[in-house]
Amino acid sequence: MKNKKIIWLKWLSSLLIGIFLISGYLFLNTEKGLEAALLIGKQFLPGQLKINTLHGRLLGPIYLKKLNYKNNKINFYISEAEFDLNWRSFLAGKLTFNSIFIDQLNLFIKQKTNTIHTIQKKSKTDQRKNIHIPEIFHYLKISSAVIHQINIKTENLNLKLYGSIHQQWHIHWLLTVNELARFFPHLKNNITLQGTIRGIFQYPKFNIGLEKTNLQWNDWQLKQIQSTLTINTKDKKWFFDFTASDFNNKRLKIFPVKLKLTGSFLPFSLQGTLSQFKLNKRCKDQQLTSIIVP
Repeated sequence: MKNKKIIWLKWLSSLLIGIFLISGYLFLNTEKGLEAALLIGKQFLPGQLKINTLHGRLLGPIYLKKLNYKNNKINFYISEAEFDLNWRSFLAGKLTFNSIFIDQLNLFIKQKTNTIHTIQKKSKTDQRKNIHIPEIFHYLKISSAVIHQINIKTENLNLKLYGSIHQQWHIHWLLTVNELARFFPHLKNNITLQGTIRGIFQYPKFNIGLEKTNLQWNDWQLKQIQSTLTINTKDKKWFFDFTASDFNNKRLKIFPVKLKLTGSFLPFSLQGTLSQFKLNKRCKDQQLTSIIVP
């Protein structure tokens, strides 16, 4: 009698394990499993998610069309996308995408009104965090990616990005920052940055350029500012080039200003040149005193 119970328990446990394995396989490797995961995920999302077309399986590849997600903080839209995640490397602690395709992605983020004290507190906290770019790309790998257009907007920022990755970076981006005083106290006006990411995937080369603009900081007027920053992660070197037509306030005027700096990250080094400029000082009798600084 006991032997029959043991045999029956073994048969029942084997049946339950078999059902569990078959269910897991169907859940991960069929389109119905992907749809079921989407229905479950919708119950936990704090917002509304709509997808017009969805094909694939959880283990990838996944194809979707006209995805729209909204909540009280963000509005996220993808016209068409396809991606294939390598789950074996994901379980090993690395994020590997076999392929990514994005036709158009729009993201709008509503910002909370931050006081200057809050911004300064955040900046001090961020300074304690050390982020090493080469280490990030050690855990992230993208075999192939094509991005037609990505737009990310907040109330003060607007980022546009497009390009491709095929073992090398070919990314272009444009960033517009409005109301600089929200991020840097007493600094007024808007700026537009544009740049590229190029080079092999593990060691990208960043190029950032500031378009000509005028800024005001307290009593200082900064006119026709233009600069470029190049970061080479492979050689751990950087280059900075800065020009401005003049800096001036009620008493001083410095013009033109040209500064070039180069250096390395580890070990840290810095060297550069400041070109000849003129310094005008307004005296009490309203006369100008001009000094040439070689």
